Amino acid sequence: MHVGTQLRKARKDHGLTLKKLDSRLQYGPGNISNYENGNSNPQDPTLLRILTHGLEMDKEEAMKTIALWRKEEFDAKYGKYLKN
Repeated sequence: MHVGTQLRKARKDHGLTLKKLDSRLQYGPGNISNYENGNSNPQDPTLLRILTHGLEMDKEEAMKTIALWRKEEFDAKYGKYLKN
């Protein structure tokens, strides 16, 4: 499952519409939709902002989520991703 599919699921799990999430992040219309549909692939800093500001996750939880979506392991002790 690609990152966009995971992002869509997380957004819906948080009960947010695309419009509401775009508004929280002050993104233009369609940015999140493009990520969710796989038309563009967000960089990790963008995903981190979406998860922390848009979905209101704490930073560590967001980084672990990104690692999971990217199929990597996040080492909280050292604050970095461990490639598989």
